[in-house]
Amino acid sequence: ALLSQLRQLQDQGVEGGRLRLITALCSSPGLKLLGEEMPDLTLHTASIDEGINDAGQISPGIGEPLRRLNLRS
Repeated sequence: ALLSQLRQLQDQGVEGGRLRLITALCSSPGLKLLGEEMPDLTLHTASIDEGINDAGQISPGIGEPLRRLNLRS
């Protein structure tokens, strides 16, 4: 989803050097893909996890935030 949104911006003439992506968590494979697709994109992240699982989720990831905050009933 993110990569398709970035591609849409490129299609509209927005260059990677003008974009800033700020994220709390990303995966190494995701960083590699973004770097290959948009080498001049500036990305800021708080944490990099080692991979993604078969469902395409960052692994090990942060888990289920609502359950960790005890907000889920």
